[in-house]
Parts: sequence; C-alpha cells; structure tokens
Amino acid sequence: MKKTLKLPDDFLNALSNEQKFKIKAIEDRIEQKWKTLDIILSLNVINGIAGPVTPPPMPERSKELLEDIEENIKKLSQALGIGKTEEISQLDIDRKNIWDAVNRYGIAVVLTFIDSQIVTNIEKFFAGLVVAYITMFNSGQRAQLPANKIFAGDADLQALHKRFYDLRDEWYAHVGRNDGRHNLKYRIDESGKIFIDKSGEQITPEYHLSEFSNLFKCAIRVSSFIETDIDERVSDIMSSLDGNQKDILSEHWSRENQKRIE
Repeated sequence: MKKTLKLPDDFLNALSNEQKFKIKAIEDRIEQKWKTLDIILSLNVINGIAGPVTPPPMPERSKELLEDIEENIKKLSQALGIGKTEEISQLDIDRKNIWDAVNRYGIAVVLTFIDSQIVTNIEKFFAGLVVAYITMFNSGQRAQLPANKIFAGDADLQALHKRFYDLRDEWYAHVGRNDGRHNLKYRIDESGKIFIDKSGEQITPEYHLSEFSNLFKCAIRVSSFIETDIDERVSDIMSSLDGNQKDILSEHWSRENQKRIE
C-alpha cells in the first residue's frame, strides 16, 4: 500500500465552507463504500449457508470413468510402494459423511442437526443487513444515497430496492404489518379480574432468506455507483484547490517525510 497522510489542520482551515462540505461528503461516501462491502461479504456468508449448494448430478458414464481412474491410481501407488498412508481415522470418516450430507441437502440442513435455531438466527443476521443497507438511503444521512440515480433505467432493480424498504418497514425495523406479533393481549380470571399479558411473545410467521440474492444484486449496483461517485467528487475537489492550498499539502508532505528520514 502506498504511503498516505491525513489532511493537515492548516490545510482544512484554508478551505472554503463549500470545499469543507465537499471533503466531508467524500469521507461519507468512503464510509458507505466500506459498509456496502461489509454487506456484500456478509451476504456471501449467507449464500454459503442458505444458498443452493447441491451440484448437478454427474453423468453415469463420467462417474464410471472417474471411479476407474481412481482405482487405477490406487493400484499403481500400491505396486510402486508409494503413497502409503496411516489407517483412516474416525475423524476422516465423519468428515466425509458430513460433506456427503452437505452435498445432498445443503449446509443449512446439516447445521440444523446441530442447532434447530440456526436458520432463525441467520434470518436475524440478514435483517441487520437489510436495515444497514436501507439506512444509507435515509434522508437523515449526511450523504444520502440517491436511489433514483443508482437504479435509473433498471426497473427490476428498482422493484427489488423498494422490496427491501418494505421488508425494513414491515418486518425488521418499524414493524408495520406483521400479523401483530407484538400486540398486547389480555385475559380474565375466574373472579372477573382483567390481566394484561406483558410478555409480548415473539412470533415470526415468515422468513425472508430467499431475498439474500436480491439484496446482493442491489448492493453490487450500489458499490459500483459509490466508486464512480467518489472518483468524480475527488476530481472536483482537486480542481477547486488554489495554489496556496496545494502548497500547504506539499510542505506538510515534505515535513513528514523528513521526520521519517531523521
């Protein structure tokens, strides 16, 4: 990584208010860039667990050829006295059985054997990603992402993006329409006394992990937009610097390099 320095205070003090605003907007975009990357990487984790993992069936003839090749290699190794290994351990057997099950049923099913709540917890993980994604488009953000520009000309992505607004509002954050899962309830005992049930039981009648691939598509488009937007904003701020402001940066660079030499 090439050496970089933080913008010095005397440089920032020499900027106009408009230039300071532009620099802050670039820093906000950079923060959004890394947040979007986190979302994409996290969705990859979900894909590994909840995504389609069953490989297409191997043609019967190809399977037979592969088995013949493996058998011939085994015989050749035995004849030459090479490739001798220790007896297969129980761990090796268990590992093979686990991966056979993964290939047949998928990681999510296999993990459910360990903990039946794993899929539910992945749903909660996904909920956090949806909220983090939509937050970048909120009007209260310093550098609100413009959905109309990011998804312009792509009706499919526009619809998917709106879908995540709905998921955020109806299920994950504002809880607008979710079958009243947190509505207060009451009961009346034999004496006629009324009691309010304060437990507020958690009921989640629907899961949305099938949406992770759609969020991935939206996040990739957002990431591409942010990269281009940062480039344009940096070019704009650089073209607005006057000679004095550039001199401040040059002098600061020279001083810091001299300190390293000494």
